[in-house]
Parts: sequence; structure tokens; C-alpha cells
Amino acid sequence: MLGPVVKTQWPELVGQPYYQAHQTIMSERPDVTIMELAPLEDLPYAWPSDYTRVCVKVDTRTMTVYGDDSTRIHKLAN
Repeated sequence: MLGPVVKTQWPELVGQPYYQAHQTIMSERPDVTIMELAPLEDLPYAWPSDYTRVCVKVDTRTMTVYGDDSTRIHKLAN
């Protein structure tokens, strides 16, 4: 029997206000840490291996979630 599906992406939040996206992600996955990045900023080279992180790119002019892949978990805890 398969367990519950764990959400790892939130493409529906692209274009939404950041505060709303933050609340949605935290309500659906309270176990994650959200990392905010500027639209053209790359992911950090070294990720801690003991965290579950969601990378959210935020347009600082409009404070909205930016881009196609901006709300995706990039590394899960081991």
C-alpha cells in the first residue's frame, strides 16, 4: 500500500503575493524551510544535508513569486 503523496512543488503559486505563497507552503508542508531568492539568483552551491528546503524566487519589485520552477523542493533531508 502506498503512503500519502507528499507535495514537493507549488507551480500554482507563481505570480501570487509572496506572503500568501509562504502561508500556503507552510500550511501544506510545515516540515520545510523556505529560502527566498531573487529572480536571477542561483541556488547556493552547498546545501545542508539535514534540512528540507523549498526555494522560492521573489520579485522584489512586486513581492510576488517569480518563475516556472520557483516553488520546488530542491533537496530533501536524508
